[in-house]
Amino acid sequence: MEFAEYALCSQVDPELFFPEHGHNNRPALAICEKCPVKAECLSYAVQRPELLGVWGGATVQQRIRMRHANPHLRRSRGPRPARY
Repeated sequence: MEFAEYALCSQVDPELFFPEHGHNNRPALAICEKCPVKAECLSYAVQRPELLGVWGGATVQQRIRMRHANPHLRRSRGPRPARY
């Protein structure tokens, strides 16, 4: 995550990017909109489905939709084992 040192989120409370279910995530999204490394952050997060919270200006649900709409965005998990 070489981009992280340039991320605006590193300058604010990290809890802002991990709101409890049903709580407002707009403050985090507003910070992401101004961030110089938003694209790099989003790319990183889309490839890691285990990540929670707001990353690259997208919520978990938005990133799930991105992965489903664009299979090439999914992280390669290596070759699949043979089925017998």
